Amino acid sequence: MTPNNPLQRSVNDKVLGRGRGRALLDQVTSARVIGRTRPAAERGRYASFRLALALALLSVCLGATAAEVGTPPSNWSACYPRLQVVVRELAGPGAVDCGLFDRDSTPGDKEFTKRCAKRAWARNDAVVFGYRNPGFDSTFCDVAVRDAAGKIFSVFYDSDASGGSTGPSTLAIQECRTLRFKRGTIGRDSFFQLSGCEERDDLIKKALGAP
Repeated sequence: MTPNNPLQRSVNDKVLGRGRGRALLDQVTSARVIGRTRPAAERGRYASFRLALALALLSVCLGATAAEVGTPPSNWSACYPRLQVVVRELAGPGAVDCGLFDRDSTPGDKEFTKRCAKRAWARNDAVVFGYRNPGFDSTFCDVAVRDAAGKIFSVFYDSDASGGSTGPSTLAIQECRTLRFKRGTIGRDSFFQLSGCEERDDLIKKALGAP
């Protein structure tokens, strides 16, 4: 029943109005909650997209071993004049050349070769790398090679195989089973160890141009 008293109608209208306001407020609140949920979901999708993009970019950056920042140290000719040609032929076209450093190379050059080698090895790239160090009575070059098929080779040059009595230099090429990044020779800068190696006389003859 509608009250005849204008004041009562006014009070009732305010109460009803407040009720309608409450209903409207509830609708607005629900809309805000929904509106707040949707952006959160969108933000989640956007975050996932950014993460995927970052991982993709990281993969590309890590995959660019051949384009390491800087220039690999090139002391190949200090060992054996054709050593770089020999190791590149073993590794095949497109192999990553991480360089060969010697005892007097800068710390930056040494770190470049080591970092480049470890990254290339982790991705199963064809790669060549090594170092030149003095031994007890001669200077030697220790080089690791992996070709595109995954074969691992040791190329070792000794400047004096006679033990210090000005004897002939020697070149040894072996096919190995494994390589680990740990000290492998008496060289101060040794940073890899090849194991399970067997002589490949056919490769040595080819390298030396022998029939």
